[in-house]
Amino acid sequence: MQLIERVYRLVLDLTTWKVFAENRLYTISLALLLNGIVGYAQQPCFTTNVSKGCVPLTITIDASCANYEPYPNPVAKYTYGDTLSGFNYSTKETTHTYTKPGIYEVYQYGQYNASYDSTKTPVLVEVYPTYKPSFTISMCSGFGITVQIRDTSSIIGSKVYTYDSYVIEWGDGNTQLVSGAGTYAHTYTSNTPKTVKVSGRYTDINCGGSESKNVIPESSLAVPELVSLTTNNANSALLQFRGEMGVTYRIEKRSESNGTYTQVAAQVSSTTGIVGQVLNDPQPATYRVVRTDACGNNLISEEISSVIITVSATDNQNLVTWDTYSTLTTIANNTLLRDGQVLLDNIAQVTTSYTDQAVICGDTNCYQFIGTLTSGAKVLSTIQCVRAISNSVPSAVQNFTATIADNKVILTWDAPPGLYVPGEYTVYKSEDGINFSPAARITTNRYEDVVRRLDVVKFCYRIGYMDKCGNPSDISPNACPIQLKVTNANSGEDGYTLNWTSYSEWSEGVQGYEVEKLDGSNAVLEQQVTSGNSLVFPQDTVNQLIRFRVRAIGEGLMSESNSVEIRQNARIFAPTAFTPNSDGVNDIFKIHSLFVQSWTIRIYNRWGEVVYASEDKNSGWDGKNKRSAIVMGTYSYQVEIIDQLGRSITKQGAVLILN
Repeated sequence: MQLIERVYRLVLDLTTWKVFAENRLYTISLALLLNGIVGYAQQPCFTTNVSKGCVPLTITIDASCANYEPYPNPVAKYTYGDTLSGFNYSTKETTHTYTKPGIYEVYQYGQYNASYDSTKTPVLVEVYPTYKPSFTISMCSGFGITVQIRDTSSIIGSKVYTYDSYVIEWGDGNTQLVSGAGTYAHTYTSNTPKTVKVSGRYTDINCGGSESKNVIPESSLAVPELVSLTTNNANSALLQFRGEMGVTYRIEKRSESNGTYTQVAAQVSSTTGIVGQVLNDPQPATYRVVRTDACGNNLISEEISSVIITVSATDNQNLVTWDTYSTLTTIANNTLLRDGQVLLDNIAQVTTSYTDQAVICGDTNCYQFIGTLTSGAKVLSTIQCVRAISNSVPSAVQNFTATIADNKVILTWDAPPGLYVPGEYTVYKSEDGINFSPAARITTNRYEDVVRRLDVVKFCYRIGYMDKCGNPSDISPNACPIQLKVTNANSGEDGYTLNWTSYSEWSEGVQGYEVEKLDGSNAVLEQQVTSGNSLVFPQDTVNQLIRFRVRAIGEGLMSESNSVEIRQNARIFAPTAFTPNSDGVNDIFKIHSLFVQSWTIRIYNRWGEVVYASEDKNSGWDGKNKRSAIVMGTYSYQVEIIDQLGRSITKQGAVLILN
């Protein structure tokens, strides 16, 4: 020790001398010699308590093996190589925790000459990642589950870390060590909720990350529930059932020869709900859906069979047939639809056809057979459509009625009952009741014909039609509107005699005739009912304009005749002589009128002089000539009349004045 101290002092002196030394070679050689002596004396050295482990990893340095003589109170510093402390950061701390995985170098720096030299000794420390294992849990019947562990890894830098084994803690006190990825089963004794924990392990350090999941064991899993089987065509059907997300289902088809089942499709449900699978097989066929749980237990649905339907059209009827599936024993009801509506319900299982006679020629009807299983699942056939045909002669129209209004013959009728729906009607017309010719072709059951001389010409009509299949119908009976005639129409002094033709076109006949008398505004003045074909109305002295019409009454039907209008003439009633002698008898010449609205009267003497004029209908002439004495003789008069219809009429006459 004394020798080292002397050498140390010598080095210090030489440091001062070398400034003045002329022989540089001597100075450098001496320094090298002394440096060798000092280097031989220093001993940098340390160890760590662990060299590898899982993050977070804490290491402790033991530097008892280091020797820094001849320095008094030697000190060592360390760098730990992680970004937390910095690569150039040194510390006297001998305990350090790594929080990130990786491979790190630990360096020791020894102190001399009041500083730290570059002499250092590295130690490698490897920190392993503790990533979470990846696993899924699947349910099994009987409180069983499976845990499927998948191989995963973590890459740190260029190194890949993978667990060597796993520990499964089942949550019921049981633990299982497994060698690697795979599927592992376990059975519980009840449906008590459990927490399954899977921990990864590195073999040489026995540590790693873990992941936990909760599970409720089930005593039994849901059997696949069928929803429907719809036949698309003779070689395809759509099967629908309720599925659970992530569960694999397989569809099996039964052999009709030996009853065995073979798989025809498989599907992993991507949702919880209705799952559809198209089956490209010859139809009809019988299927079932099978679910195999994670433990290998099969859960099998009920059977379901498809149905093929065919339809064909014959004369006025459609024949519907379907393939039976009587091998199934879970049928609750069978239904036949036509155009989406129930045509036949509660069809016996042995019934395989139906004849639909309620069809209309030319119409297209669509049929579908639906079977309902006791579970509620539906068996639906394809929808087959057919156009009805007919070779029969369509019946004639009914309730054919001809009525008159406003100088028009209005024809109405009812479409024929049953199967015959007209495509187009033809209206035939006659003016003598014998010879008919087409007058119009229409698609509605109403026609208006504007005609004249309704009280003279005997108009008659017929209706025929072509049904939608092109078959011509029977021609209807004749429909001739009631023809009304009125006699004594002008004078009306003897009343009015009405005569009309009978109406006989209705199948139920005529119940009677209503005969109406109307005023100029068509207000009914009088009405009489008769079963005959003629009536007499008395003279009307109140209404100058009157009308008559006849109405035939049937069972819910009505036909009106032509309307006959009577315009009565205005009339005056004048005496031929009077005696203006003031005896109180026949002293005034006064004219009375009927249907006169206003007038102007002038009376002339034999020389053509006006001796009297007045516009007052209620006044009379006393025989005086402008208040002069009465002169006996013959006088002429002229009356200019405006009647109640606004017509102008002139009446002339003569009157004799007697003493």
